[in-house]
Amino acid sequence: MRTNTTILLGAAALLLVSCADTRSELPAPAAMPAIGFRPEVETRAARTQLGAGDEFAVWASRTAGGVETPILTAEPVRHTSAGWVYANTQYWWPGSTYDFRALYPAGTPGVTFAGGYFAVADFDARQSTDLMVASVTGVGYAAGDPTPEAVCFDFRHLTARVVFEGRTSQQATALTLREALLYGLPATGSYDGAADTDGTGLGAWTPGPATTAADPFARSEGVTLNYGGETLFADDLLVVPQRLAGTTCVLELRYDDPGAASGVTVRRATIPADVVSAWEAGGSYRYTFSLDALNYILFDRPTVEAWNYLSGGSITIE
Repeated sequence: MRTNTTILLGAAALLLVSCADTRSELPAPAAMPAIGFRPEVETRAARTQLGAGDEFAVWASRTAGGVETPILTAEPVRHTSAGWVYANTQYWWPGSTYDFRALYPAGTPGVTFAGGYFAVADFDARQSTDLMVASVTGVGYAAGDPTPEAVCFDFRHLTARVVFEGRTSQQATALTLREALLYGLPATGSYDGAADTDGTGLGAWTPGPATTAADPFARSEGVTLNYGGETLFADDLLVVPQRLAGTTCVLELRYDDPGAASGVTVRRATIPADVVSAWEAGGSYRYTFSLDALNYILFDRPTVEAWNYLSGGSITIE
């Protein structure tokens, strides 16, 4: 799935309603409230809401009498014209405690779940997929309780968002690029949710090999830069969290130039690491640059914005 804009991620809520059980001492499922899903707001972006066309997966367990029983395993929950639906309907049972965990998007390759933690092997960030996880644990339900309220999932970004915006250095000037390339950063990485190395609770990434000019992380063609500025790549770049210090991440621009022997000028610049030394999970980084009179790439100070939680309203599950 391709993604396109925005910054803040805000609370997503799920109304999860429990699991069926065939043991005779438990009431019939028909007497129990059932799990349903329906978000309030639909937008398409580097996610602020989940809506039409989206699908996430839910893992859930119920504990009763000291025994934990899985009730949902990678259960796809998809949006349809009738709302959010899934196949394996579950129910709230009295005297039980529930743990819920979710991963977006459903069907992400290489996902495993163990001990309450997700892991993702060889995630390809070039697909611009907004990888997110959420958990709500220790939810109790007792006989006589009212119908359960929504279980609120605060989905958390596991990737970082990076935007590049270029402009010309003088008014009334424009420059159409043959192509722009971004390379030197890894395209893939593996995530371990159990490896909380920095105390954020977001786990840890192991980046894969660096991309090259022949096989870049991102590429665009025909972008026209002007004095007001233009976004260089059409889609948000959602990258594997990584350190920039000590690495070489390169922005390369190619454009027609009658004064050059080949008729084409190539300019390269290393992404600066003195202000922002790492792209961290949930971070949003905007780099602006200009081409001066000699057509050198000059970066401004990058801006960093929070992008950690889904905002703009809650997704209420009914």
